[in-house]
Amino acid sequence: METENANNPHGEGLIDPANFIPFPKNPLIAKFFIQLGRVEELGSGILTTTRLMKEYAGKGKATFIEGGTFKTMIPLPAGKAIVIDDTVNDTVNDTVNDIVKQRMTRVIHELVKHPGLKSKDLAKLTEVSEVSIRRDMQKLTRLVEFRGAPKTGGYFLTDYMLSRLNKTIE
Repeated sequence: METENANNPHGEGLIDPANFIPFPKNPLIAKFFIQLGRVEELGSGILTTTRLMKEYAGKGKATFIEGGTFKTMIPLPAGKAIVIDDTVNDTVNDTVNDIVKQRMTRVIHELVKHPGLKSKDLAKLTEVSEVSIRRDMQKLTRLVEFRGAPKTGGYFLTDYMLSRLNKTIE
């Protein structure tokens, strides 16, 4: 498996994980993930990947190449070739999209019955994490809005959504 991403290089060529000092490869992407709260430690990917390689690929070793583009190559475990065709991708995408759509529809129904619910309440009702609910709410900005202070506010249907619901009732 190979990945490539834009890089702010601190050198050129192969990286030796034994003599590596962590730093973010792409500060813009790092800042994005920090703001999302999705980062354990900046620049720790090389060390973490190297540490977990034995569990994943046995004796295989990951290769990291520094340059204008940062490349990571991870060998697949012996006998575990992975082939993903368009049918698999389409099936996975359809299933995931359907599950997310069902959850978002449930959120709308709950907000019709109980305006002002907090993300923790919606998470319990839909049996997903609060992070998933907040991510869903970002996709529903035209239909759902947050009102109030971060600790005491809640989610409400927008005027646009309420007008759409009133048209279907009439």
